[in-house]
Amino acid sequence: MLLRLVFGFALSLCLSWPAGAHAFQVATDQGNGDELRWDTSNVVEYRLHQDFGGGLVPLRMQGAVRKSFETWSSLPDSDIDVQEGGIFRGAACPHAIPAAMVPQVDAICGEPVPDVDGESVVFFIETLWPFDTAVIGLTTLTWAEGGELVDADIALNGIDYDWTMDAGAPVTDFETILVHEIGHFFGLSHTSEPGAVMRVDYQQGDRVLSLGQDDIDGLAYLYPCSGGDCSSRVGFEEASCSMAGGAGSLAALAGLLLLAGLLRGRRAAALPLLALLLLPSVADTSVVVELTALDLADRSDAVVRGTVTGSSSRMDRVVWTDVTLRVDEVLQGDSPAELLITQPGGIAGGYGTKVFGMPDFALGEEAVLFLDFTDFGPRVVGLAQGKATVGADGGLERDLSGLSLARAAEAGPVRAATLPPVLDGLRTLLK
Repeated sequence: MLLRLVFGFALSLCLSWPAGAHAFQVATDQGNGDELRWDTSNVVEYRLHQDFGGGLVPLRMQGAVRKSFETWSSLPDSDIDVQEGGIFRGAACPHAIPAAMVPQVDAICGEPVPDVDGESVVFFIETLWPFDTAVIGLTTLTWAEGGELVDADIALNGIDYDWTMDAGAPVTDFETILVHEIGHFFGLSHTSEPGAVMRVDYQQGDRVLSLGQDDIDGLAYLYPCSGGDCSSRVGFEEASCSMAGGAGSLAALAGLLLLAGLLRGRRAAALPLLALLLLPSVADTSVVVELTALDLADRSDAVVRGTVTGSSSRMDRVVWTDVTLRVDEVLQGDSPAELLITQPGGIAGGYGTKVFGMPDFALGEEAVLFLDFTDFGPRVVGLAQGKATVGADGGLERDLSGLSLARAAEAGPVRAATLPPVLDGLRTLLK
């Protein structure tokens, strides 16, 4: 499979420090520009979900996650304390799920679901991936007013991709992607600086586990050390000396060891809808297959040119934005005259939700969209790759700044996914 990845994982998030001196960028609240960061007066806690996944042995996976967090938290010029909490055993309750399922949420979970659960979890989805199959992973950030991070999750697609922790294997490297995603977890966006793990390209088969100077500078900017050596190892929840925390740790560990034995023969099975319901609350970065114009067209039920006639955001466990589009021309396939596109992202109810790589829409703009009509409504194919703004002269422009493109090792060097520069060129291509 041609595997070209996008660490996106938003689009207008850049603040450099100092101006022009570094390539690193930090995530910001798109409403008022506040930089997103954790409150360093508190310990930042992450947890692993009890189902583990990815075909990886749980004990090895836990060690890799600890090591990856430690890669960042051990930097001497940055001050942020990280703690691994007990295994996350919470209800499989949805956050950023397709809007059509929202009425079912409380019935599935057995109790009302809070808007933000405050649990930062690393997990695989192995039953129902609600995004395009091109999406390999999503790291999520939820923040309150002022930019204080309150929740972050790293979700990985265990359905469509094979994962490894062994050097040299020609499949998706768990630790390489995780180290990159944890940079987003702490509030860093992408960089074009060579040698940085937050770089904007990734060659399938690469194994990049060491931070570059640009990564180090970025974390020091977000969490400066006030003096002395601020580095630390990843701590552990009190009374938790194993993967399972609390008084039941020994019994839980025995169960996990049994699970590890089962995983050696096959991937862990999930309950129906469990994976979808674990989708995180705000996707901060996306790992997505790079798609050419013809790839996008092949994956689409329709390609349309239309005008954005409305946009509104609402809080429903995360912030959702409903975009209405008047279809002015159907370039391929069939489409109704008006579309309602619902996607996570926006600001409402005192919280912000951001999906790196999700297309942005401006009221009144004219755009070309590659669309997949799903059971949950129309979806833009390939995240921001599937939306282009149409200029007054018919020119097509896409904002791919939230996407980091990469390819399979055998596919050659990374390049930006191409699209004809003008609308007429796209019309010709799609004939």
